[in-house]
Amino acid sequence: MASTATSKQLERWLRQAPLDELCLRADPFDPAWEGLLYAEQVTSGTYDRAADDAFAERHGLGVDFHGAWLHTRRLREEGVAQLVSGPWLSSEAPTPFVLDGRRFASVACFYEALKLREDDPEREAVAMGSARGRGRRRRPAVRGSFHYSGEGGGQEIAAGSPEHGALVARATAAKVEAHAEVRRALAATGRSRLYMGVRFHDGPQALGRYMPFCLMVLRHRATKRR
Repeated sequence: MASTATSKQLERWLRQAPLDELCLRADPFDPAWEGLLYAEQVTSGTYDRAADDAFAERHGLGVDFHGAWLHTRRLREEGVAQLVSGPWLSSEAPTPFVLDGRRFASVACFYEALKLREDDPEREAVAMGSARGRGRRRRPAVRGSFHYSGEGGGQEIAAGSPEHGALVARATAAKVEAHAEVRRALAATGRSRLYMGVRFHDGPQALGRYMPFCLMVLRHRATKRR
C-alpha cells in the first residue's frame, strides 16, 4: 500500500489514476501528500478566535457553521491550520447526485444507505434523507462487509476498506460534478488541508478518511486544468 509509496509514485498516481483506483493504491494519511495535495502545515502556539472567525468567513464557512467550529477546536488543540469544510463541502450538505443509476440526497445519506441490505425496503428512504429514513441513520454497521451492486457488477466490500473508500470517492466526485456551488466552495479552500478524520486504533471510518482526500484530489486536478 501507499504508506510506503515514494513522492514520485504519489505524483504519478495523482496525475493518471482514476479517483477510485487512487483510493485503492494510496494511503490518505501518507505524510508525503503534504506539499503536494495541500500546503505545508504551520503550527502555532497561540489561539486567536477573531483571526479564526475571519479565516472561516473568508473561505465561506460562516462563523457559526459546524465546520468552522471543528476548525476552531482543532486549531486550538493541535496547533495545526486545517480547514474542515464549508456548508457545500460537508457530507451532510443537501447536494443530490446520481451514482450507478440511483439518486442520493447527500454523501452522508449514501454512506448510511450502504449500512442497509440492498433489499431492505427502507434503504431508499435513507438514501433520500426522507423523514421516514432518518431514524435509521447513524446506526453502527452490523456487518463486517456489505454487498454493493454498481459499476462492474455486484461485489462484497469490507467496511472501512480501501474499496469502501473508493465508493465514498465516487460519491464525492458525483456530488462535486453535480453542483457548481460545491466546485466554487472547493476552489475557495485554496491549498488548505481538509480534515482527514480521527485515526482510531482500528482506523477511521471510510467517510472521514476518504471524502476529504477525494476533495483535495479533485481540487488539485481542477487547478492543474486551469
